[in-house]
Amino acid sequence: MTESKAWVFSERGLPWDVLNLRSQPIPTLPPPLPLPKDVPNPEEWIVVKVAFAGLNPGAIFQMTLVPPFIRKPTCVPEMDFSGTVIDVWHHDDKSGSAQSKRFNKADKVLAMLPASHTLPTGTGALAEYVRIPARYAVKKPEGVSFADGAGCLLPGLTARQLVNESGAKTGDRPGGYIVGICSGTNVELVKSLGADEVIDYTQHDPLSNHLTEKFSSNPFNTIIDTLGHQALFLASPSYLVVDGNYSSVGIKPPTFFVPDFLRAVLQMKLNEWWPVSPWLGGVGRRWLGTSMMSPTLEDRQAVADMLGRGDIRLVKDSIWPFEETKEAYRKLGGLHARGKILVKVDDQVGDDDFLPYKRSDIKYSPSQCPAPKELPGLLLSCETLEQCQEFHYNSSRRAVMPVTVCLENSLSVEADTYIFPVESIEEEYWDDWELPSEEPVSDMSIIADEDFTDDDSVSADLPIEGQKVCTPL
Repeated sequence: MTESKAWVFSERGLPWDVLNLRSQPIPTLPPPLPLPKDVPNPEEWIVVKVAFAGLNPGAIFQMTLVPPFIRKPTCVPEMDFSGTVIDVWHHDDKSGSAQSKRFNKADKVLAMLPASHTLPTGTGALAEYVRIPARYAVKKPEGVSFADGAGCLLPGLTARQLVNESGAKTGDRPGGYIVGICSGTNVELVKSLGADEVIDYTQHDPLSNHLTEKFSSNPFNTIIDTLGHQALFLASPSYLVVDGNYSSVGIKPPTFFVPDFLRAVLQMKLNEWWPVSPWLGGVGRRWLGTSMMSPTLEDRQAVADMLGRGDIRLVKDSIWPFEETKEAYRKLGGLHARGKILVKVDDQVGDDDFLPYKRSDIKYSPSQCPAPKELPGLLLSCETLEQCQEFHYNSSRRAVMPVTVCLENSLSVEADTYIFPVESIEEEYWDDWELPSEEPVSDMSIIADEDFTDDDSVSADLPIEGQKVCTPL
């Protein structure tokens, strides 16, 4: 096979309007000359068969805002992906055993491509095969699914920088009081994920007045804003300590179009550059933004290691087939995803913990089941199907149900109204199954952000000892 498919755009506009699924040659090595400006010298390159791609709001801005004269005329969008290495090239490798090689064929990897590479080269994650500099990839940790890996790097890097710049001390155990802010529909979810207190912003208009009334006498040590609320920053002296940092992903524009985006960028720069002192017209609190990250290989590795250790966990909103990428972007553009939106590029991938496809409004009673260790992958059972049938996920057969999936590592995943690919299990395995009354859930702390942001799906235990933190979600 020499041809593959990729989603491409050549005109500016919203993804569901400008994206087209096209065939293109599978990339080969060595990379063509001249080398891109972000990698000007010969170094290790890899070709990856993409398994999953993570969708990010930043890609929508690139499609709607970036003119053709500062990018390649035809581009593949997106930055985050996972997959398997099918080819490796190193400039000093004559025998296939260069000492400086980091990758080999069949290695499973995670990658995050910076805009400095995607825009001038047209390379992006929404393609079946991708040729990239190896510096942008790390090996997938053992026990981490392709889906989790594809969604962790950019959000994880953003979350890591938000926490680091907030003034938290790296390495401390969380001992502070965490206040989360979300809509009422997500209050119980956020509480269950570890927040000490949750505020429903829909019940308080303006929210800043409520925060002032409740926390002015005991202000926060730091505020981590994962959405970009300018109004909360302007009022922050009323509920943020004098030397506290307001760490934000940026400023949320009301739309994805040029005028609103430019106003948001201007406001970010004013927040960064204007003197802090109120005597000079400043807000009185320091604003720190993460919108222009330049993560290194070491940064990528650090996030992958955190995912592998279980320090952070990806919260998934939904996973979409490659052919339905436009619909996935519509969900992302709605600005109310409850976690990461992923696209399954390779439909043959079979080692992921669960693969829900958002399709139906059919309602069934949920049920639980453990996964017998003899069989790989996800196993589930539903009482509402024919005589409590058991199914294995890697098949063309499908079951429509909401279900609580209890995995071998004791994690519990809630899937609401999804279609799961399933296959009947061999008769001899059925005796290994029981429907438990309750399955233990992992004690990992996670926060699922409700609205659109690059760190909307990865969070970690905040390294804060004895401090008070406010996190608008």
